[in-house]
Amino acid sequence: METWDAYDVHFNRLDKTLIRGEPIPSGYFHGVSIVVVQHDDGTFLMMHRDPNKETDPNQWEPSASGSLLKGESFIQGAFRELEEETGLIVDNMQYMRDYCYHEYQTLYKIYATIYHGDKDKITLQQGETDAYRWIKSDELFKPIDQEEYLIMFPDVIEECIRRREK
Repeated sequence: METWDAYDVHFNRLDKTLIRGEPIPSGYFHGVSIVVVQHDDGTFLMMHRDPNKETDPNQWEPSASGSLLKGESFIQGAFRELEEETGLIVDNMQYMRDYCYHEYQTLYKIYATIYHGDKDKITLQQGETDAYRWIKSDELFKPIDQEEYLIMFPDVIEECIRRREK
């Protein structure tokens, strides 16, 4: 059983435990960390979501992401999710922005990292991801192999591209 901390809409941790799969009570939110990965050559890591995922199956996304475990901070969750979903261990993580998605009672903190290692060292997490690829920034907003493509935060991606071009 996976447990989460509950938050209020202002990202304050509350003294309430949420359980994955159970309805989140009104007025409460759960936390999710998202990590956009860019290689030092400028390409972005795209992860393909497993077809059996409950949300957004079979979609490509330019991030590793997941819910925070009970007691975990957003930054701790970012490093953990990145390692779990990709096998990548990085020493840098830049905070990009917060986002609140009221419909799903979810609070997001979005981070970006630049990976300096071997691009073929990606390890897929069974049940989460089933493929990956590195793509150039000018391909980011185009469908991959005619499959669904999920970019929840295009402004963050564009900011990462601008940051690299400086």
